[in-house]
Amino acid sequence: MNPISWRDQIKVHPAADLFPMMSDAELDELAADIAEHGLYQAIAFQGDELLDGRNRLAAIHRIKDETRRNNLLGFVASTKRVLEVRDPTAYVVSANLHRRQLSAEHKKRIAAELLKVEPQRSDRSVGKLVGLHHTTIATGVREPLERTGEISQLGKRVGADGKIRQQPSTKPPKPLGKEAQIRALREQKPVVVRPPAAGQPPTDDVDALQALLLTLRGDPRRVAGIPLDKRVTMARTCLAWLNLTPDDLRAP
Repeated sequence: MNPISWRDQIKVHPAADLFPMMSDAELDELAADIAEHGLYQAIAFQGDELLDGRNRLAAIHRIKDETRRNNLLGFVASTKRVLEVRDPTAYVVSANLHRRQLSAEHKKRIAAELLKVEPQRSDRSVGKLVGLHHTTIATGVREPLERTGEISQLGKRVGADGKIRQQPSTKPPKPLGKEAQIRALREQKPVVVRPPAAGQPPTDDVDALQALLLTLRGDPRRVAGIPLDKRVTMARTCLAWLNLTPDDLRAP
């Protein structure tokens, strides 16, 4: 007997189709279990649209015993839950994730289908629903969909709290790691801006330098006793004589 079609009779909410249906073998196994033990979990509707319970309903329609099948369908009609949830997609994802053991790749596929239906959802919102980090959603799910044109780039997105937020037109650059910073500094060529050529150093500076040379010839350790400001003045005088700037000393 061919399974009775039920989708022509019942309207399915788009959120319910985020998850794949069971295989034929799995549906047959579920049908046998429901026929023997009954239905333990009510099927949920959002208004007149089926929100959660596609596989159970499809399995019931596979039961070959017509009397048993009709009794179960009557039970579904009398016990169905009619909900008014604010976020049907979140409800469906939450119900199915708790019910199924899904791998990270399967979660990414669910996230992709979710973004195709609701691209305005933020990466954090989607990540929270499917149990993945928001950066995984951004780089591993949303960006590939945007590159292929399956979803468009949006200026505004809905966060996990339901609030609409404006997205930046361009993402700020990621900060460089420590190794990348060191490599960039090594590759960077210093730009030397030379000040105007200095005039002749004052005579007293020249005299001080001559005194310093005599000191160094006698006892270099005495340099430490010269005040710092005087040593800086002497160094600047030497640079002026050689027409150099402090930046020249840093050049390779």
